[in-house]
Amino acid sequence: MLGAFGSFSAEFYQFISSKTNAINCIQYLLDSYWPEAYHADILNELGVFELGSTQSSAKKDRSRKFVDQVLDAYERKCAICNQSIRLGDTLVGIDACHLKPIQHFGDDNINNGIALCKIHHWAIDRGAISISNEMGLMVSKKLNGNKLFEYFTSYENQSVFIPRDKVLALNEQNIVYHNKYIFVK
Repeated sequence: MLGAFGSFSAEFYQFISSKTNAINCIQYLLDSYWPEAYHADILNELGVFELGSTQSSAKKDRSRKFVDQVLDAYERKCAICNQSIRLGDTLVGIDACHLKPIQHFGDDNINNGIALCKIHHWAIDRGAISISNEMGLMVSKKLNGNKLFEYFTSYENQSVFIPRDKVLALNEQNIVYHNKYIFVK
């Protein structure tokens, strides 16, 4: 909006003037309104490079349960590329990803989660890829780069991994939401 401006009340400005309160406010805004894949870019743009975690223990517990359920359902491997690298017994680079982001009123229900490697997690959060109603991978026509075939188009239209127990699979409503509001066509 051109010509728009705003200001904070004196009380709020004083509150956020302390480093701790400012960090808490920034973290709250990031967690509330943007998927995690955007956080580093936003912080870099703001010139804020380090934030302490302000998540409540209830949110951490809830998220840990979601992560464990999703990773178990997807056999601890990326549903797209099948990557399942470990350092000893520790899984490396596989995340439990929300298809409909929490910031879009998605939830931590297993039917909103899919296990993805870091690159595919980032890509689904950014809308570079999505999943069709038939559970095939869709790749944005706007995605480009020198590793495009290796990481994305070689998997295009191939079925993503579906948990053995179909009750744990992605909810069709979350797929439709992602395709309509997040996927870059």
